[in-house]
Amino acid sequence: MRRARAARAVRAGARTTGDGGAGGGGGNAGAVNVSNWGAIQTQSNGAHGVFAASLGGDGGQGGSTTTGNGGAGGTGGNGGGVQVANHGLIQTAGDTAHGIFAHSYGGAGGIGGDTTSGNAGAGGAGGSGGGVTVNAFGPATITTLGDSANGMFAYSLGGAGGIGGNSTGGNGGDGGRGGDASSVTFSSSGNSYTTSGTNAYGVFARSWGGAGGAGGSGSVTGGAGGRGGDGNSVTFSSDHDSYTTHGVDAYGLAARSHGGGGGDGGFGNVTGGAGGTGGNAGGVDVDVDGGSITTSGSGAYGMFVRSWGVGGGAGGDGGITGGAGGFGGEAGRLPSGVSSTILTSGNDAHGIYARSLAGPGGLGGNGSTVGGNGGNGGTAGVITVVNYGSVVTLGDGSCGLYASSLGGKGGNAGHSTTVGGRSWATGGYRRRRWDVSVGNGVNPPLPAARRPAWVRAPPAS
Repeated sequence: MRRARAARAVRAGARTTGDGGAGGGGGNAGAVNVSNWGAIQTQSNGAHGVFAASLGGDGGQGGSTTTGNGGAGGTGGNGGGVQVANHGLIQTAGDTAHGIFAHSYGGAGGIGGDTTSGNAGAGGAGGSGGGVTVNAFGPATITTLGDSANGMFAYSLGGAGGIGGNSTGGNGGDGGRGGDASSVTFSSSGNSYTTSGTNAYGVFARSWGGAGGAGGSGSVTGGAGGRGGDGNSVTFSSDHDSYTTHGVDAYGLAARSHGGGGGDGGFGNVTGGAGGTGGNAGGVDVDVDGGSITTSGSGAYGMFVRSWGVGGGAGGDGGITGGAGGFGGEAGRLPSGVSSTILTSGNDAHGIYARSLAGPGGLGGNGSTVGGNGGNGGTAGVITVVNYGSVVTLGDGSCGLYASSLGGKGGNAGHSTTVGGRSWATGGYRRRRWDVSVGNGVNPPLPAARRPAWVRAPPAS
């Protein structure tokens, strides 16, 4: 999905002789600072209450040629920091109209240039997303009525790596590395967030690394897929806030860190390109002190917390040897402390959901003589959830507290009529699980000397 951004890179002119020129780098964006003290109301679709964005420019495409090497794609520009402070009332009525939308995106890397005789150009690296901070000072009310209209949405996204160029007379170009995301911080005290539509979260904070670019095809060797960018930390602090959602799949609050997917290797007439490694996810730290979370729709979790290392890219097929699959990304740790009242009414609507999910290894490419090896699955992180509050779920399939740390599955090996590649699928889950600790009430699961700093002492009885 995010790789498609690379297709918007500026196209350079093609040469008929000599090497293609390199695409220019996208420009960096500046910082954005917004403070709202007034009342804001919007009525139309896509009309956010507060829209604060810093977007790096896309890299230019490398030049193509017929008698030389293709030019490299330009590097995407970096997004700047975004800070929003809200003190006022915000209401939106349209679909995809967030109350607050604060985001910083890195620019996509440029596509590598093609060639008919030499080696194709590599895709450019994606730019980094900038840090995003939202502070909400109560008492204030944020209300949305439309579908996919979050009360608050804070998002840092690394730019997609550029796709490698193709060559009919040499090697395919490597895909560009996805850009890293930066940290996302949300802090709120004494506020009310209410949404009515489908897939409309009360509050959503996310850090997501950019996808690696796919390798180009080559008459000899396919280009390697680019490494996915890393997600960064997400910190969520809520003090006596109210979150109420009425729609299907409308979480009360969600905090996520994702790595970017590794790019697929390109096809090679001799050897397929290797898949790129999936990006690592950052840790997600959630502290909800007092207040309430209430959801009524099916699939509407009260609190959704996830760190997700995304999968490695598939190895490219080769005329003789298949490319190796990329390794899955690592997932981060999830410390969560909750002393809120949580109520969900719909089916499949967990009260608290915490998951560290590592990425699967990429599939090995197929080859007529040797199949490519599958990639290793990634390692998941430690989860610790301490609940001091009340959690009630009324629907079928709705756990009160669901905590899971799951390592990535190893990728399947590529096929061959002579020698198959090596599969890393066996034991991929069990060997890579980490600890899950869950505590409830006033008895945390760890001795006092080992409790994380964010675990406060229970309130006095």
